[in-house]
Amino acid sequence: MAVAAALLNKAVAQILDVASEEPRKPTVLWSAQYEQVDVGSNAQLTEYKDGVLCFPGPSSHLVFDDITLDSVKRAWTKVTGHDAADFMQFQEREHSREDD
Repeated sequence: MAVAAALLNKAVAQILDVASEEPRKPTVLWSAQYEQVDVGSNAQLTEYKDGVLCFPGPSSHLVFDDITLDSVKRAWTKVTGHDAADFMQFQEREHSREDD
């Protein structure tokens, strides 16, 4: 069990002890937990047979980082065959309405 989960279980047990009234002590009816694994900066786009591309899992950071965008760029160059310099370069679109 992860350290954070153990600390959380201990805190819940302490709260239940404080809230208990004899003879009925409150209990946890249901709980769930998960562990998030940070793929870090070593995560790479994986290419399988038949042109299947597998993106690495997202970073556990709260901000959108460049690692995600780099994976998308690598996939884009494989799929389109274009140079990476063309990635996210957009042509000016004709305006159908006046600018706000």
